[in-house]
Amino acid sequence: SEDMDASVGALLSKLESLGIGSKTFVIYTADHGSKGHNTNLPLANGKGTVWEGGIRVPLIIRGPTVKGGFCSHTLASTVDLFPTIASFAGIHDALPKALEGGNLAPLLAGNPAASVKRPREEFVVHFPHYDKDEQGPASSIILGTDKLIRTYTTGALHLFDLSSDRGEKRDLAKERPERAAELDRRLTEYLQLVRAQLPTPNPNFDPNAPAPVPKKGPNKKEKGEAK
Repeated sequence: SEDMDASVGALLSKLESLGIGSKTFVIYTADHGSKGHNTNLPLANGKGTVWEGGIRVPLIIRGPTVKGGFCSHTLASTVDLFPTIASFAGIHDALPKALEGGNLAPLLAGNPAASVKRPREEFVVHFPHYDKDEQGPASSIILGTDKLIRTYTTGALHLFDLSSDRGEKRDLAKERPERAAELDRRLTEYLQLVRAQLPTPNPNFDPNAPAPVPKKGPNKKEKGEAK
């Protein structure tokens, strides 16, 4: 938006006026996709989902060791920022073994052949809650160019090849059941390893019961807002 452009511009201008722009790293990213469904076209769905429209967000980094104008399509996430910032700060000692992220610094230096080393190959997004996705709580796992989505209310598996179908329109789960089963197994292994919270059935849930009416009043809070 225009307000954000102005705010980022003011921040960068201030760094320059203080004489520290050339030795300051600026990192910009977002939590997850746009608020509404189908607003990230051609990507599927948006905020509150594990589809590409909900998890594919910008990551922009500027700094003294970052090559200007360089763009990479290497998969990254915010867990990569800690080891990356440690590298920027000159900390080269071994980081904790349980650390999930990888160092992006060599890639950001402009080396397109640089690889990001992480403890595990797969990239997992776990969202065991009800939010914007009509299918309910879900998890996704990306390995290579294949992506699997597991939905918990029905147990359905969806498989996509992101190299040719970034919009996740062609479900390959029935065509490639072995690959779907492999990714589902790896997803389970990861979630068990990190002791992830999983959704559990509510035995008292009545799908025919009317939806609760939100309370009105001067102190009404939006869903999910801290009180």
